[in-house]
Amino acid sequence: MLSIIIVNFQTWTYSQRAIDFLKTSLPSNIQINRELEIIVIDNHSNDGFLQGFIDRNPDVRVYLSEGNYGYAHGCNQGARYARGEWLLFMNPDVLADWQSLSRLITIAESDQRHSIYTGRQINDNGKPQRTFAPFTSAATVFPFLRILLRLFNSKKYPNARDIRQESESLLTVDWVSGSLLLIDAKDFEKLEGWDEDFWLYCEDEDICKRAQSIGLLSAQYNGATFKHSHAASTRTSSKIRVLSKSETIISKYVYVSKHLSGSEKAFVFNAMNASNLFKLLVWTTLHFLCLTLVTKAKEKQLIYRRVAAFIKSSRKSRIFLSDKSKNYRATKTDI
Repeated sequence: MLSIIIVNFQTWTYSQRAIDFLKTSLPSNIQINRELEIIVIDNHSNDGFLQGFIDRNPDVRVYLSEGNYGYAHGCNQGARYARGEWLLFMNPDVLADWQSLSRLITIAESDQRHSIYTGRQINDNGKPQRTFAPFTSAATVFPFLRILLRLFNSKKYPNARDIRQESESLLTVDWVSGSLLLIDAKDFEKLEGWDEDFWLYCEDEDICKRAQSIGLLSAQYNGATFKHSHAASTRTSSKIRVLSKSETIISKYVYVSKHLSGSEKAFVFNAMNASNLFKLLVWTTLHFLCLTLVTKAKEKQLIYRRVAAFIKSSRKSRIFLSDKSKNYRATKTDI
């Protein structure tokens, strides 16, 4: 059995679309809750749509989280309810048909080298999306450094958006996107699941890093293509955009605190601090000059103000966790 786990937060339309799209692609010999199961974890949307969604999807197993404690927390909840030998973690805004899923699972079952898989993803316009990347290090922490690495060593650092990579082969990569991530349930258990220190973003890089540390490699299979309406749940309002964009940066700090050490860790922290505080200065100045007429300047200022508050707090407490994560709240309670 394949267990498909979708974490929902006020994205009912996308979750329903994903389920309907999958169902319409199922051949007659594939039945839900026999060859596959669909599990939806609602991260406490609290918007009045939960019961209607349950009523519309009697063959989908829907569970309510006790709070919005992030993607990793929701995924772990879904995995605890899952009965399948394979676990597929999928964003609500991803469209996956059974034929593509079957190809991905078939290659995973026959492969002896890798343990975590994703497929090729395209956006609504058909353009390929970034679905894998190198692990964060002093050499890759900034985008321009990654561009240089791809220019001078494209074999080791391939471009995830390069459509010419489409083939039937597996491409070994450092980490794959959690927007669509397939893993054997036994390997998932070995890794003790997703790290709930991450609230949003970098939890996928973290699980692949921990997997690699025990010899479990990650790969992209370009023979299976999926459509992804990127960031559908993180750009619905200015408030959510500020929160999600700041979390991408904060989660990178959490990752660095866990997986880098010594002088490299100090260098990356200092470089990130300098970059983010400089951006705060720039966007604050632009926001002041524009007198709040430019929404982007205002949002950017709020993003980097939140990051600056995190930098100040983590320096003082040495706790590198998002204040949105459940584990952060537990830490503060212990203190």
